[in-house]
Amino acid sequence: MLRAVTRAPVQRQTQALFEDADLVGLELNRLQGELHSAQRIIAGLKGARPAFLSTNPNDPVDNFQVIRGVGELEQLMLHNLGVRSFAQLAMLNHDDVAYVASRMELDPGRIDTEMWVEQARTLAQLKGQALG
Repeated sequence: MLRAVTRAPVQRQTQALFEDADLVGLELNRLQGELHSAQRIIAGLKGARPAFLSTNPNDPVDNFQVIRGVGELEQLMLHNLGVRSFAQLAMLNHDDVAYVASRMELDPGRIDTEMWVEQARTLAQLKGQALG
């Protein structure tokens, strides 16, 4: 009987610790979301619109959907931003990637992780496009 009496407070404390851990986990997820949003905003505030972006909506466009990770929506967004050719995409530096990602509301690391710039460089070379 003594064991049953002494286990109850320990079980309650253990349950309380698990509940606290769940709350901490939820708060951590919330804070990570806020941090991600802030990083996108900061990336978007860095510098002005890159000069190499096309301002002419009639410039010819490349089919970015051949790049792994780029679907119809991403292609449309890139074209609307002024990234219209493989060569332009291939020339993105770190700050340009941050600018493009923020305007497309993408995770800043996605373009790097999916290697859009490297794939575009290869495709530009295959098409004979000059790389800056």
